[in-house]
Amino acid sequence: PAAARYFGNKDVKEEGLFVMKLDPDGPAAKAGIKYADTIKEINGKPVSTMLELREELYKSESGDKVTIKYMRGKKEKTLRLTLSAVM
Repeated sequence: PAAARYFGNKDVKEEGLFVMKLDPDGPAAKAGIKYADTIKEINGKPVSTMLELREELYKSESGDKVTIKYMRGKKEKTLRLTLSAVM
């Protein structure tokens, strides 16, 4: 939440990962994740560090679908995306 507030999202109070950088051609951006969103859960598991995010993503393989719960401003959103291989 501190990073989110530092970068201008004053409404963030809950834990999660503030999106500061995003590959515009990657699956997250294509699914709708944007700069300043706060990712809260991956497949129902809370994430608040990059390590936790990676641990959850590494449980899946390229082509698997994952569910992401995130905040955009004060609105909670959920999406499903298909993982792709990292090149």
